[in-house]
Amino acid sequence: MVRLHYVYPYPHVDQIIALMNEEGVLPYLDIPFQHGSPSVLKRMRRPAHAENTLERIARWRAECPQLTIRSTFIVGFPGESEAEFEELLAWLAMPSSIGSGASSTRRSRAPWPMDSVIRYRSAERGTL
Repeated sequence: MVRLHYVYPYPHVDQIIALMNEEGVLPYLDIPFQHGSPSVLKRMRRPAHAENTLERIARWRAECPQLTIRSTFIVGFPGESEAEFEELLAWLAMPSSIGSGASSTRRSRAPWPMDSVIRYRSAERGTL
């Protein structure tokens, strides 16, 4: 049985959904949505678009009702406004399993300046 991990919600995944109705491909996707606000996704330099993703997921679930989707989201990303955080909360009504974690920098990504206020906000929002 094949299980797909860390799959981005791009059009090529549409072709895989049909295989999940057959034996051999588990109807499970681990998709790093990361946020529900298009403006935050843009600042994160993520190519996915929140509104297109919800439409795509609805099509996937229509085609494969047993599909389970797992994801993680980043809260407290530098510059995240209250309105953008509320967009994320509204978006979170959809996934079947949700994990959250505070934003952090990585060596492989351009660093973001994080002062103590942003670190506090990340910790506060990390406990949805």
